Amino acid sequence: MVESDLTFLLIPMAPALAFMLWVIWALEKQIRRDRRHSDEIARLKAGSDHPASTSAAPKQHGAGTSVHLNFARQP
Repeated sequence: MVESDLTFLLIPMAPALAFMLWVIWALEKQIRRDRRHSDEIARLKAGSDHPASTSAAPKQHGAGTSVHLNFARQP
């Protein structure tokens, strides 16, 4: 009986987890698209051909993955 209860709990969790991962992937894709677009606008405003830096903070390089979600729009 405990095994059947556990099965009924785990079955709905698989699609929910897949949907959550899809949402995170879509948000990351949109963030990358917005960042490229804002970099392109910054280059056009500056009149230069090289990419403009997005922030003064140093870039972090590492083997791990990190998720940076920024939902606030920058002016």
